[in-house]
Amino acid sequence: MMKQMFISAKDILSYLSGEDEMDTLITCNPLKDTLITRDYDIYEALTCLEKIDVNRLKKFFENVDVVSYKNVTGKNKQPITHERVEQLLNEMRR
Repeated sequence: MMKQMFISAKDILSYLSGEDEMDTLITCNPLKDTLITRDYDIYEALTCLEKIDVNRLKKFFENVDVVSYKNVTGKNKQPITHERVEQLLNEMRR
């Protein structure tokens, strides 16, 4: 039975930045899980990047199901803050 694996904003940022572990997970999906994320997590990750490899982004959308943040949480999306961008970048560097 397939399980769902949630892909966080930090995971997306790591993948789009070329981190090997996330690349293998998202591109190859060796666990054969259903990969899922929210549109807001994609927004947070993209906000942290100055340049985007469009081919990596295409591959991401091929392999990860995207659900609505509002439908999942019942809340409206908020603009990302500078502090949140710094937090994500610091988490990715660890």
